[in-house]
Amino acid sequence: MSRGLSGILLAAFGDNHVITIVLIELDFSSGMQRYHSGVGVISYGGNDYTGVGSFGNIEPIVEDNGVKMKGIRVSLQGVDTTVADLSVNEAIQGRSAVIHMAAYDYDTAGVTDAFEIFSGYMDTMELTRGTSATMTLSIESIMTQFDLPNIRRFSSEDHKERYPTDEFFDLMPVINEAEISWGNNTAGSMGYGPIDDDSSIPTIER
Repeated sequence: MSRGLSGILLAAFGDNHVITIVLIELDFSSGMQRYHSGVGVISYGGNDYTGVGSFGNIEPIVEDNGVKMKGIRVSLQGVDTTVADLSVNEAIQGRSAVIHMAAYDYDTAGVTDAFEIFSGYMDTMELTRGTSATMTLSIESIMTQFDLPNIRRFSSEDHKERYPTDEFFDLMPVINEAEISWGNNTAGSMGYGPIDDDSSIPTIER
């Protein structure tokens, strides 16, 4: 059984004649842009996708034997140069891009169902000018996040950058320097007296 396919898609792909289209969502700072590999405008998930037909191209999506997935390039030909210049000048790096493969129902002129085949972040936009323009967008796979170092720290200062009022890590310096004689009823280095059988376990108070 194929990965991630719904029962609707399995039934659709089991037919003798199947029409598939590609849906792509690009989160530009000026607003979400949605396209599909067919023609005209179709709706899926409450959103409209504009068809680019043969003017659009997506490189093959390739997976490694491990957990890595390589980046891809998406291109659109025949773009008005004014529109292309505006798109190239946008700050797109790090913004999301999602690609779906969908089964298309010719009778209802709509998408039967779709599944995600690629998810990542937009990296760079290249523009080739002529009588019209060709825009080429490089998209890095979301799997590249596994190669990035984790620069977050288990400290109060780092934690308060995201949660300014949370005091969860405020006692970390005390805990790091504490020496606890586990199972010993003598005075410990944290300044507590002997613990008798009837006494309660002391707690650190702020």
